[in-house]
Amino acid sequence: MKKLILLLLLTSGFSFADITSEDERFTLLCQADKMTGFQWRDGEWQFTRYKPVMTIIKKHDDEKSAEDDGWVREDAVNEMCAYRQSKGSKNTCYSIKQIGEKVERWNYVPCTESWGTDSSGNKKLKEVYCESSALEGKWEFQINGEFVAIKEPYGLSESNDGIKDDVYIQVGKCSLL
Repeated sequence: MKKLILLLLLTSGFSFADITSEDERFTLLCQADKMTGFQWRDGEWQFTRYKPVMTIIKKHDDEKSAEDDGWVREDAVNEMCAYRQSKGSKNTCYSIKQIGEKVERWNYVPCTESWGTDSSGNKKLKEVYCESSALEGKWEFQINGEFVAIKEPYGLSESNDGIKDDVYIQVGKCSLL
């Protein structure tokens, strides 16, 4: 029932507002339309169709890079963003998690925002590009628009138990909550 309600919200265009300030914090619900990839089985890659999932993406307060002078680990709110930021970068901190999962420290990633203007000349967030994390792949998404997420393996070597990471791509739409 919860998924049905969320799907209705997503497809009904719950919010069509634009993000017009870099200081604005927001949450997106992203519904994958299609998801496909490969799993390592019996010593080879096997084509796999995944069940499309819903993902929550949330913008958080900026985090100072762990490389910056004066950075103190105990003061970091989103430690993973701090460690993954480049010194002097203008990246913002986002969390990306599948719906129903608890946000863990590994869900936080630095993302780059692409800004433009609307037809009236007002500033508007166009797209966001997020690095891959330990749990999620690379994400590129629009506010109230399309997304593409790609998960690559974390190395091609098999683990001791003969397993490799799944590889997949998912596409769909995101809407502001």
